[in-house]
Amino acid sequence: MEVTEAIQRALTFIQTVIKDNRVGSMLLEEVELSEDSRYWLITISLPSPVASGALFVGNAGRQERDYKVVRIDAQTGKVESIKMRKV
Repeated sequence: MEVTEAIQRALTFIQTVIKDNRVGSMLLEEVELSEDSRYWLITISLPSPVASGALFVGNAGRQERDYKVVRIDAQTGKVESIKMRKV
């Protein structure tokens, strides 16, 4: 599976499982092929629902984001998992 197809599958998967208005603000953050070349690890960020609209000292105007890592089988294209990533 090519990287562009893996990215599209990750974005589609996030849109399918997270059914709120945050998906319109998704950003592609990172793409990595695992060391054994078996999985694509696609990191997508979305606005955090908890911090939505909140302003923090030193971060005025910046919105907090949640980071999701979607693991996709590089051969079959099957989404294997989605995990939160701590930044």
